[in-house]
Amino acid sequence: MSVTSIVYKLMCVSGINGAYQVAQPFPSEAAARAHAANMKDDVAQDYQIVAVITTESTLDSFTVPAYVPTIEEIAADIIDGSNGSFNIEWGEHYAALSPEDQRKVEDIVNEEIGTCDCCGWHWATFDLEQSMSSGQMLCWKCAEDEENEDELEDDDED
Repeated sequence: MSVTSIVYKLMCVSGINGAYQVAQPFPSEAAARAHAANMKDDVAQDYQIVAVITTESTLDSFTVPAYVPTIEEIAADIIDGSNGSFNIEWGEHYAALSPEDQRKVEDIVNEEIGTCDCCGWHWATFDLEQSMSSGQMLCWKCAEDEENEDELEDDDED
């Protein structure tokens, strides 16, 4: 199917700058001429009205299928969104998986994300450290707090 349209451009052709378009295209030659007549310049101006004929044709219609992420991509998104958060946001892609595929995603996520035994926030497993005194897996903040408490206790004993 083709659609042909015509619009009219009002061009000012006088002056040292050459031709330039004065305003948006107009739906008719009369509307362009009326716009020029209503201009209030201090000097006389020369105008041209240029017809722009456009034909639009639909060449093809097609559907691009929805993107379906892989199990690994779903897990990576969950891991990225959960590092440093209190709740793991499983998301819509996870919810759409079969129970078997959900378990696969959970296994991948649980390998990469751990929970601080002190504050309960989720962190990348490489960001958690095991406490020397309590044996708990702690995030950097809780590990720092525990270290400060241990130092205070050592100072109190002295």
